[in-house]
Amino acid sequence: MDTKEKEMLIHIINAMDKAENISNEIKRVCPPQQCLRFSIDKDKQPSIFDNKLGGKPYWDLALSYPTDEKGKPMAMVFQVNFEQCPHLEPLPAKGILQFFISSDEDIICEGYGCDYDNPNNQTNYRIVYHKDVNRNIDESLLPKHLTCEELCDYTPVKKECALTVKADESCVSITCKEFDSLFVSAVKKLYNDEITDQFFIVDEYLTKDMPEDLVEEVGSELFDTNPMYNGPDEYNFQMLGFPAFEQVDERTEDSKYDTLLLQIPSINSDEEITIWGDCGSMRVFINQDDLNECNFSDVHYEFQCY
Repeated sequence: MDTKEKEMLIHIINAMDKAENISNEIKRVCPPQQCLRFSIDKDKQPSIFDNKLGGKPYWDLALSYPTDEKGKPMAMVFQVNFEQCPHLEPLPAKGILQFFISSDEDIICEGYGCDYDNPNNQTNYRIVYHKDVNRNIDESLLPKHLTCEELCDYTPVKKECALTVKADESCVSITCKEFDSLFVSAVKKLYNDEITDQFFIVDEYLTKDMPEDLVEEVGSELFDTNPMYNGPDEYNFQMLGFPAFEQVDERTEDSKYDTLLLQIPSINSDEEITIWGDCGSMRVFINQDDLNECNFSDVHYEFQCY
């Protein structure tokens, strides 16, 4: 290894060490939150009762199946059976929760059922909670559903997939609105450095005085290995915990939607499974008091992409 290569290696090691130290200080001040983290189970064919993306949903025959503003039946995007999950407060301990969106191509192309002016308007998306699940239901009586093959090309879920779930921790990410102030305070405490320009705060600080050809390399390594600096990807498929955004947190400072109910990223695992716009993700937020009461009528739903 020549002198230049050694210098480059030292730059990278120093930057990564600094990033890790800052991360640990931020986690000390703002501890990670518990979450349920989902991943694709390619070896299982899910039933109507299982945790899954897409496919045929469980349905209570006493309820009307959800339809959009055009009267078309909605497509199920996500289903979680809480009896198949580790129990984390304030999520229910039992029952099935589902997320539906319109199956209409025009509505999907306008934003996957989002109402940007009123994110709590569930006209073209729907959160449904079945508190009691009938295990003896006659599946032949269930409403006709739209399979992934029958949906338009712009539907976010491309195939039905079983999901595994585990209890995990979620740390505040670089895209959370509170991150910048936490980062500035940590840098001040650890290195007595003042940060005044907060545009691209992490990149600018960790790669300052670094040769140009190293900046991208350090950035790639950092964003691939440290969840705190990592944007939405398959790792961020979760309920509860801290959200991760492609752009910014659009909730106001006084927003009552204080809890991340669900976050589904774009997932490409050998084959495309979910896609939200240009490799983005969706999020549903809820007020914790409503979640405690299993009231899913008032939520904030959004999707963002790069």
